[in-house]
Amino acid sequence: IVGRGGGSLEDLWCFNEEDVARAIFRSTLPIISAVGHETDVTIADFVADLRAPTPSAAAELVSRNQDELLQQLRHQQQRLDMAFDRLFTRKSQRLKQLALRLQNQHPQNQLRAQQAKNEQLTHRLQLAMLRQFENTQQKFLAEIVQ
Repeated sequence: IVGRGGGSLEDLWCFNEEDVARAIFRSTLPIISAVGHETDVTIADFVADLRAPTPSAAAELVSRNQDELLQQLRHQQQRLDMAFDRLFTRKSQRLKQLALRLQNQHPQNQLRAQQAKNEQLTHRLQLAMLRQFENTQQKFLAEIVQ
């Protein structure tokens, strides 16, 4: 805010100086001109980003924008928190999947799985051999009886 309360034309004349106008125009920050009272007009008013009728009005404009910005900042913080929570949940689930996969691929676990499979196949083979033996035995007994 470039401003000064009311005064005579001479009191406000510095806001008509070329150096002041150029400095306001070149500023990378937004400038609000608030010189004198509502009826006072200076060159600074024309080169500033915004003109406020009085310094008090300029302060209200800035503070209102600050409240809006704070509200927007809080909203963005909430969105960021939610996005972080979602990302954390996804990454945690992925880590659990990878840990389970690593556990399943551990040689000791693979050996246990193969041993269980071998036991199952051995049991099935024994049952098949027993049936084959029983079938052969029945055929043999049937031939003896005839």
